[in-house]
Amino acid sequence: MSSIANKIEKMNLRTKLAYLLVMVLLFTIPFTGLVLESMNMIVRI
Repeated sequence: MSSIANKIEKMNLRTKLAYLLVMVLLFTIPFTGLVLESMNMIVRI
């Protein structure tokens, strides 16, 4: 675990931001899909 932390500390800011952006996208895309699907179900009723 400490080796992963050391690698993250050695990364520059641009790389950290890129990883953060990818993580955020991976979390938000499925979540927004679920929200849109539930809104679609509400509209059908």
